[in-house]
Amino acid sequence: EKMDRTTSTSMKDWIPFLGLFLYWFPLAIQSTNFVDLIEELGGDFSTSSLAAACGALISFFGTPYWGSLSDSLGRRTVVLICTAGQVCMYGLAAFTSSLPLFFLSRVIGGASSGLPPATQALIIDTTPQDQVSKKLGNMGAMTGVGFLVGVPLGGFIATNMGNHAPSVIAFAMSIANLAICYAFLVEPQRTTSQKTKKGSIIEELGVIFRRPFLRNLLLTRACQEIAQGILGNSWSEVQRSTLGLSAQSRGLIGMYMGALLTVIQTQIGTVSKMVGGPDRAITYGFASCLALAPLFYLASNVFQLVFLGSLWQVSSAVLLPLLNTKMSSECQPSEQGAILGASESTISLGAVLGPIITGYLLPVVPPLPFLLSCASFSIALGFFQAALSEKSKRKD
Repeated sequence: EKMDRTTSTSMKDWIPFLGLFLYWFPLAIQSTNFVDLIEELGGDFSTSSLAAACGALISFFGTPYWGSLSDSLGRRTVVLICTAGQVCMYGLAAFTSSLPLFFLSRVIGGASSGLPPATQALIIDTTPQDQVSKKLGNMGAMTGVGFLVGVPLGGFIATNMGNHAPSVIAFAMSIANLAICYAFLVEPQRTTSQKTKKGSIIEELGVIFRRPFLRNLLLTRACQEIAQGILGNSWSEVQRSTLGLSAQSRGLIGMYMGALLTVIQTQIGTVSKMVGGPDRAITYGFASCLALAPLFYLASNVFQLVFLGSLWQVSSAVLLPLLNTKMSSECQPSEQGAILGASESTISLGAVLGPIITGYLLPVVPPLPFLLSCASFSIALGFFQAALSEKSKRKD
């Protein structure tokens, strides 16, 4: 009986991580041939940039809303609603032959983007503060595992079964995720004070943003994700168009990058200690990224591109979990969903600007997106140093 209870508790603890994996896994499957599918539906690379930006723009506003709503409505409820939205998104993408309907699927996906912040808040609700960075690192690793498996699988499926096939698989996986979350995900027990809201999402985020330390960390995240979005899209398009790599080859590269991300984020505590603590790990991560960004333009073959991508992945892997841990430690329990939703929405900001800047600047002025990414990493580092300075003033 004791063994059954332990097994049940262990399973309950892993359900949020499984849900995150099944959120990112279908996204990774569909991402490998995203541009190819748009072209099959009658668009081009610029159209695919707009499609990606369309969903990301909706997500930018929706993610903090869902994160804040999970503080009052409940983590499990928000996860189930948003997972149902993902089912609708992939189902529409899988079976449509119309470009406007594919755009609609992106809008639905963007509007139901609340699973990551709600799941993060759920995990933080049930985790001691000294274990939060480890758990958030494991969450980041779920992203890496999802892309590790999903990207090469999506490339293989698209190459052998057609451009709609990855969306069909993603549709099936999102249905499985909805069923698992409905059956096994447990709402954490929280006190009444933890559920109390101080006002609307705008008012709540306004209160959070007026705190200098949190404001600088959110601005750090925003600039980081803009830089990541620009560099990631430019790097992917160079693989596709300049080097002419197939979807399957791009998938194998994605698998390798996912493996790197997973290894670093599952060992986030060890990596942080090796370089002298979280603050130094973040600083070194930003410094490495801004030094690497302009070098991508100089890469002339796939080996150079993958080598630079490896260094970039290792440098950037520490940023998200460590920055989110810092923000979480500064918030009241009733603010966790809102602040994590705001942090997740910065990913959407990068996903909006990255494809647009890449789609319209890379064909015309190839070096410019890489230089803009470098500048954005530099600004992010500046905001992070301002946050550290603010924290030092408070101690004094």
